[in-house]
Amino acid sequence: MTSLALPEQFEARGLIQTARIGNTNNTNNTNNTNNTNSIDVESIPVLAEKMRAPTYYDSKTLAVCVSEGGAGNLEALAKALDAKITKNSNFVSVSYRTESRDKAIRCLEQVLVVVVEKQKALAENNFIHIMSSLDNTKKKVDELRKSVKQLESYRSAQFKFKNVEYSATVLITAMLQSKTQELMAAENEIFKIESMLKPPTTQEAKFGTPIFASEQRVSPRRSLIVMISAMASLFFGVLILLFKAWIF
Repeated sequence: MTSLALPEQFEARGLIQTARIGNTNNTNNTNNTNNTNSIDVESIPVLAEKMRAPTYYDSKTLAVCVSEGGAGNLEALAKALDAKITKNSNFVSVSYRTESRDKAIRCLEQVLVVVVEKQKALAENNFIHIMSSLDNTKKKVDELRKSVKQLESYRSAQFKFKNVEYSATVLITAMLQSKTQELMAAENEIFKIESMLKPPTTQEAKFGTPIFASEQRVSPRRSLIVMISAMASLFFGVLILLFKAWIF
């Protein structure tokens, strides 16, 4: 009877990967991989520690995770989520148990929303720096294009006159080559910076794998309760028999 009275609970589990943002300090190194061209918005240990604090969450998260009319508070929620670092990984493991599988999944999805929003604020300064670098480089490219176009017109004009000194033509050609190389380098830098603003170099916090939630309830384990009850009944039955034998 006890097993039938206990409410059913289902569990959802997920692995949260921290947000990443491009690192402009490495744009000049063409041998860098995406991993070295980006940095974590905050480290996994720091994120895990924050997620264990009740103040990390808000009333909306509480409303999504806790049943309507059910008792709950942010402290209990933080404890129930059990945020911890998965061994030898770059993920924060979270889990949550509640009366339905879908509700457990929605709770973890809401937790991820909280992480994304908080990490956006942390990444804002780095993002502003990247966009500033991109804007400056684009301005430089516009100026270089104008210089290249002007030098090309000068060189064309020099070739129209036979008596123009050869040294002047050589000088203009050399300047044109130099500016063209600068332009190509600046355009390449723009490509790298824009690439850094796209996944996987820059991306929001996300689940490393889809949330797992079994169709089977995790509690109560009625078969275990029945087994324990049977063993307890047998034990007390033996005690009663021994007591009767001792009395009589």
